[in-house]
Amino acid sequence: MTKVRGLLPVVGAVLIVAAAVLLLGFSDTLNPLDAIRGLGRVVTVPDFAGSPLPRARAEAENLGLKPDTRSAFSLTAPRGTIIGQKPAAGQKARSGDPIELVVSSGVNRTRMPAAVGRPIAEVTRELGDPGVPVEIIEVSNETVANGIVVAQSPAPDVLVAQAGSVRLEVSSGPDSRPVPDLTGLSIEGAAFRLGKAGLLFGPVTQADDPAVVAGAVISSAPAQGTKVPKDTPVALTVSNGSAPIPVPEVTKTQQVPATEVLRAAGFLVDVAGQLVVTGDPGVGNVFGQYPVAGTPYRPGQVVTIVVGRVPPPRRAATTTTTPASTPTASSTTTTVKASTPTTKAGG
Repeated sequence: MTKVRGLLPVVGAVLIVAAAVLLLGFSDTLNPLDAIRGLGRVVTVPDFAGSPLPRARAEAENLGLKPDTRSAFSLTAPRGTIIGQKPAAGQKARSGDPIELVVSSGVNRTRMPAAVGRPIAEVTRELGDPGVPVEIIEVSNETVANGIVVAQSPAPDVLVAQAGSVRLEVSSGPDSRPVPDLTGLSIEGAAFRLGKAGLLFGPVTQADDPAVVAGAVISSAPAQGTKVPKDTPVALTVSNGSAPIPVPEVTKTQQVPATEVLRAAGFLVDVAGQLVVTGDPGVGNVFGQYPVAGTPYRPGQVVTIVVGRVPPPRRAATTTTTPASTPTASSTTTTVKASTPTTKAGG
């Protein structure tokens, strides 16, 4: 009895080894657990492209795969040959897994659609369904929006069946363009130049700048030379000229020195006269100024001074005498001949 008990562990070990050998024999993966879980062996999926369907199906079945087929048109592959597969060639699969094989239905001649003026996505979708490859070329266009077909080859209704035979030119929209140099231009001149460049006139900001005459452009945003899309608004900074300064006091001075003081400060001078009597000491003096002294005023603006002036001398009256004319009388004398009475005899 003791000997039998001693043999039990040995017999158990032998049985375990035998079971493992049996599991390895039934497992394609050399993993006993795969056999227990019912998993097939791992295989590398071959490349079936170009193979006739019967050969591809047989090869897949020999690997334990379950082929499933569907058809698609092709411009290059003969009818009945494989043009696609899933899983792809080189991937791993287990025996018993499905594999999709795409079989060529041959060349599908399709009619070229009218593409010009339509979105490229819409046109390529029409051509993509029958499998027509399309060459797309982007071209800039000032008037056609981005993504719209502007030219096609071949023309509409032509039958297409060859790879590379369809060419579409698609608008990428207007080219970007540099912001032109606007410095020193008037607002009107800047607006004209922006319009000519295909850009929009943007907001205007005023700024003091003694180096730039009033009303001229100091700078732009975006800056000169920056490339921007068509119809981009360009903002301008326009000079007010020099900052305002107080107008000097020039009243009670003579016209000439008053004018020199104002011009030295950068102002333009306009002179208005005020009549005074002859001999008045205020003749030639500045009686007033507009704006008054101390008023903040920008150099380049006009300051008017009022200067005393004597009235112009009165011109003497001129008398013109016209000699009287002597009338000439003419008389007419008429002579009347007296008649002689006639006496009849015997009276």
